[in-house]
Amino acid sequence: TASGKYGRALNFNGSNSLVVVKSSDSLNLSDTMTLSAWAYPTAAQSGWRTIVQKQVDAYFLHAGSNSALRPAAGGTFNGKVAFTTSASAIPVNSWTHLAVTYDGASVRLFVNGLLVATKAQTGVIETNGNGVRIGGNVPYGEYFKGLIDEVRVYNRALTAAEIKTDMQTPIAALATPAVAWEHVDIGAVGLAGADDADPATRTIAVKGSGADIGGTGDAFRYLYQALSGDGVIEANVTSITNTHPWAKAGVMIRESLAVDARNVFAFATPSFGAGVQTRSILGGGTSTTNSGVAKPFAPTWVRLVRTGDTIAAFASADGSTWTPVAMSTVPMAARVYIGFAVTSHDNSLLATGAFSDPSIR
Repeated sequence: TASGKYGRALNFNGSNSLVVVKSSDSLNLSDTMTLSAWAYPTAAQSGWRTIVQKQVDAYFLHAGSNSALRPAAGGTFNGKVAFTTSASAIPVNSWTHLAVTYDGASVRLFVNGLLVATKAQTGVIETNGNGVRIGGNVPYGEYFKGLIDEVRVYNRALTAAEIKTDMQTPIAALATPAVAWEHVDIGAVGLAGADDADPATRTIAVKGSGADIGGTGDAFRYLYQALSGDGVIEANVTSITNTHPWAKAGVMIRESLAVDARNVFAFATPSFGAGVQTRSILGGGTSTTNSGVAKPFAPTWVRLVRTGDTIAAFASADGSTWTPVAMSTVPMAARVYIGFAVTSHDNSLLATGAFSDPSIR
C-alpha cells in the first residue's frame, strides 16, 4: 500500500498484481449499478487497464482502453458486451475520480464528477460465480500501474450529485465505528486534556498535559480502545506543540490505565526526533530507543505491532517504507489498551498532538 487519496491506497505494479474479492450474491448486480474509484496512474500505459471488473466483463471500469489512458466502462447486458469511452485521457501522476452507472436505459461514464460519455443500453447485467478483480484481470492481463483508492460497488445507479458527494467523502466516514473511543488523563496532570476525532478527514487531535511518559510512572492524555490478542496501530504524527523539547505524541499499547503499567510507546517529539519507550515490568523503569527519523520534527509515521508477548515498533517518513526501531518482549494480559498518547512534559501547559490516517487492526 501507499499514501492514497484518503488514507492508504492499493499500489499496483502494472504487470501481475491485483486484488481479488471473492464472489458473493451482493456482487451480482443484475439490473442497475454504479462502480467508482480514485485512480492515480504512474505510467502512460496503452491498452485496457482494469480498475474494477467482475470477470469476465460482467461489469467493469477501466482507467485505459484501446486509446491509451482514456477511461472506459460498461458490462455484459443480455449476453453482449457494451461500453462507453471517454474522449480524453486522464493525467499521469495525478488523482482522477472515475465512475460508471447503469440504470437499465444507458451506461454513463463520469470523470471527476462530470458526465463525459453516454451509451444507450438496455438489458440485464450478467451474473456469475466469479470474483471481482481490482487493478488487473487474469484472462486478458490488463494490469493497471499506479494507485487505486476508495473502490465502491453499488447495486443502483447513483445520480451525478451523489457521485460528486462520494468523491468528497472517504469510505471510512460512511462507516460507524465498531468500537467507540474512550479517553482519560492518566497520572498527575496539571491541566485536563481533551481530544477530537474526525472520521471525514481521518484526523485525530489529542491535547495533553503531564510531566512525562517515562521513568516508573506516567502523566499524559490517552485516547484509546480495548484490544484483545494481537493487533496493529499506526498513524502519521503531523504535528506536536513545542511545550518542551521532550513533549511526546504517538501510539501506545498499554496493559492497564494505571500510572505504572507495562507499555510500549512509539512517539515523535518537537526536537529529538522519533523514538520508542518500553516499560516491561509493572512499576519498573522505562527504556528509550531513538529511531533516527525526523530530527528535528517533521511529520512522522509510527507503528506498533503486537504478536503474543512481542511488540515491534517502526517509524517511517512516508508511511510506505518502514524502519524497525525496537522489538520488545512485554508480558501483558490478553486484553490491553491501544491508542494515542500525548504528554506536554510541562504540567502547566497543554500540548496538542495531531494525527492523520490512524489505523487499528
